Amino acid sequence: NPGLPASRLSLSPRSRMNPTWDTSSPLWARFLGQLSGKKEDSAEQCREKAEWGGRRERREPSLVSLPILALPCSLVLAESIPEGMSFGPGGPQHLSTHQAWLQLIHRAQSRVDIVGQEILDRLLSLPGRGVRLHVAMNSPQETAVADLPPPLCAGAKVTPVHMERLTGGIVHSKFWVVDGRDIYVGSANADWRALAQIKELGAVLYNCSPVAQDLLSIFDTYQALGGPGAVLPTAWPPRFSAGSSLQKPIRLHLDGHPADVYLSSSPPALCAPGRTSDLQAILSTISQARKFIKVSVMDLMPQCMFCQPKRFWPELDSALRAAACDQRLPIQLLISCSRHSDPNMFIFLEALSILAQPPLSCPLHVKLFAVPVSGDQGQIPFARMNHNKYMVTDQAAYIGTSNWSHDYFLRTTGVALVIMRPRGARLLPVQRQLLAVFERDWTSPYALPLSPRPPCAAPGPQGGG
Repeated sequence: NPGLPASRLSLSPRSRMNPTWDTSSPLWARFLGQLSGKKEDSAEQCREKAEWGGRRERREPSLVSLPILALPCSLVLAESIPEGMSFGPGGPQHLSTHQAWLQLIHRAQSRVDIVGQEILDRLLSLPGRGVRLHVAMNSPQETAVADLPPPLCAGAKVTPVHMERLTGGIVHSKFWVVDGRDIYVGSANADWRALAQIKELGAVLYNCSPVAQDLLSIFDTYQALGGPGAVLPTAWPPRFSAGSSLQKPIRLHLDGHPADVYLSSSPPALCAPGRTSDLQAILSTISQARKFIKVSVMDLMPQCMFCQPKRFWPELDSALRAAACDQRLPIQLLISCSRHSDPNMFIFLEALSILAQPPLSCPLHVKLFAVPVSGDQGQIPFARMNHNKYMVTDQAAYIGTSNWSHDYFLRTTGVALVIMRPRGARLLPVQRQLLAVFERDWTSPYALPLSPRPPCAAPGPQGGG
């Protein structure tokens, strides 16, 4: 459709290993499509501040405003399995994150290889193909806009997003939008480590224009906050309104099955009218479960991780306790264990797991997932961890970008894709696929008991992702 923007990505590179493109916080790049006759942005223009009243590319209104549509939409899971890990034959097989990203770019008639120097080479080739590149970066950061390679800046509009000043957080979302039709949402940063050294999981939706257009609305809120003088609006203008929500999901035919889909976002200050907050999406998914809840996440903390002094934050902890002990729902929590884990987290997890002991016997079980580290792998910063951020229940699948602690939901940007099965329907394919992934990981030798404390729980440098 020539009226739609060609493609946008929301990326999060953190590599310190690439000397030519050293970015340590999230990056969003959006490809606006074949703009024949359009001049590329100059280096000066790529520093221009986004304005509230600025021109936005033309969009098909019906793709955002209609809540119920029937489309030939399909979903595939994308995983990164770190080097040195093996689950043996017979387990679930999915696209690698690398393959999934290449397919998305190929469908956009462009090519981006998310591997070290090569990703930069591919990005630099886009202006020559008539594709404009828009970049929104978390700011402040070690790599300033002026430090970007001149060819990249010359072919891009770069918008720094000062989340620390605006909300006290960072830009942490990780998503792609391609041709206003295909999307990726998941845990993977745009970093070589996310392809080979970190365990990641995300979802790719093909031919899902209503969801893609709604994700563009979230992207636009980031663009609107670009520049050093940007301020949070008292109320978001209607043009940023949500196209889906918990109350009004989009009805899709997903892989031939009816499914109700919506996008959630954080922090609340960036939730435009009608948008379901990410925390609300998780709490609702937990409360609506009837048979089981399975969670795989990097961090699960009833506390703010980065604030001083530390503050107790019971929302998720209380919801899990109530589901297990009041509703008697079987709950399995698979939490990352690495040298980057907050040591306080293990104490809180023990407080949850003790609920399974008699006489309470609440069906809540916790395991730690440790990615093996050998040789030089231990020298790679912010690597060798389970970075997943998903939940699957008998009612829904939740695939997000946020760790489960106070900071990520109330200060930092994040998005999640929530897919609910309609009442009376069987489990959706995505639910079955996530269940297979979870079962494979839960029964693998990398899943360790919480007590006694495994070596991976030894205190080390903390780091989110």
